[in-house]
Amino acid sequence: MLNRGDKIRVLIADDRQLLRSGLRALFCRTPDIECVGEASDGREAVELASRLTPDIVTMDFDMPRLDGLQATGQICAQQPNVRILIVAMSYDEGLVRRALECGAKGYVTKLDMYDELVPAIRAVHGGQSYFSTRIALLWNGNKSS
Repeated sequence: MLNRGDKIRVLIADDRQLLRSGLRALFCRTPDIECVGEASDGREAVELASRLTPDIVTMDFDMPRLDGLQATGQICAQQPNVRILIVAMSYDEGLVRRALECGAKGYVTKLDMYDELVPAIRAVHGGQSYFSTRIALLWNGNKSS
């Protein structure tokens, strides 16, 4: 639980400037979340996570210099208190599993992010895992087949 005045410190890692700007604007309107930095590639995400020590990194998969999975693994190894929340277009079950194996604590598809990203950040910050609706439906559908 946050103390009064505390904010969840988030680092945005995505190679698309427009998406980073949109997320920054979303976080500026969210009283308990603060954007502490932006990374345009995986290597920069690892460097900024080390320097800024955010609570959460929102991480895209497909980025230059170092992909999101590799960056997730490095951040989790170097900064065990930093939690990674994957925010990606793909909702392929194999990629979701690989993200979890690399240390990610949650996964939100970009198709769901405007409705689900803030609750996902809060859940992951609180120590829970979070999977967007599309991921949950995919997994539940595979369990019943």
